[in-house]
Amino acid sequence: MSNALKADHVIHRVTFNPKSPSPGEVLRVPVPKLDNGVVLVPGSLALIFNLTVSEHANNFFVNNVSRALVDRLTLKFAGEIVQDTDGYDLFKLWEDLFLTKNERANMFREGIQSEDLSKIKCNAGDKKTSGVDKENKLNEVYRNIYRIPLDHDILKDHGVFFARALSDELLFEFRLPPADKGSDTIINESINVPRRSMKGLLLFYETYTAGTRNSEKTFNPNITDVKLTVDGIQNKTYSQGMKARDIWEKVFRRFGKENSPMNATDFYAGNRFGLFIDLRSMRDNDLHGLGLRLVNTKDGVHLANNRKGSGSGNVKCHIFILSDAQLNIVNRELESVTY
Repeated sequence: MSNALKADHVIHRVTFNPKSPSPGEVLRVPVPKLDNGVVLVPGSLALIFNLTVSEHANNFFVNNVSRALVDRLTLKFAGEIVQDTDGYDLFKLWEDLFLTKNERANMFREGIQSEDLSKIKCNAGDKKTSGVDKENKLNEVYRNIYRIPLDHDILKDHGVFFARALSDELLFEFRLPPADKGSDTIINESINVPRRSMKGLLLFYETYTAGTRNSEKTFNPNITDVKLTVDGIQNKTYSQGMKARDIWEKVFRRFGKENSPMNATDFYAGNRFGLFIDLRSMRDNDLHGLGLRLVNTKDGVHLANNRKGSGSGNVKCHIFILSDAQLNIVNRELESVTY
């Protein structure tokens, strides 16, 4: 009984292959089995690495660089895909904006830092040499070492993880980073992916400017209303469509946190916009299986986004499908994955 209540705290470090992946390559990170009776504590698993910058003498890293490095995340169990997210960097960069001010202030290892500190850590040619005593001290501590949290729900939302109780391997695969006209007034999107519990759709809009990048910037296409059609049934959630004023409320209910610095002003006017279509029967972020059942349907989900027709140039739309997956495990082995 005493061993179940109290145990030794040990930090394990494992070297993965390849040690130095190149842009576009896939890095395979298996969850370590560890020893008998040893469990993984939620939030403790992370990929730690050294990161340096080259090319232009004044180059420095974008904010929250550890999130920006993962272009695609695939999670596999026993070779079966549990999660496969292309554009994972965009999703997590935006989601992290809802962290509290105190949480973000303590995420130096993830690369959330001031521009001055980033330039010092990258030894940029135009870095400040005076008035940066605090930044220099932080550089002495953290140097160019960063980490990518392996914070999937399987490892952080269900208590400690006992990997040795399972016969099969849980594996993360990280792929490193390798449209419509801005004056259009209607943006139509159709999604017909079979899911037993589709919790929602998250859409980001992104413009492109050669030579520059703000990792935490998204574009507001000035959407005035959204009409949702599910399997041929119009205005499934809103009888007269979702209005612009409804968008922030939906987003904050799903992603917002108490004391989060993210607010409606930054969302609509501060390059932090994202459109979330909530398809859950209940707005409870801790419950699973509450999403829309979309199986054997002909039409799927169709969105008609009306917007103010202004501006020019190309805008790229990224669509993320948020849904539940169920792993069916029998006698320590994976029997099936249900989406």
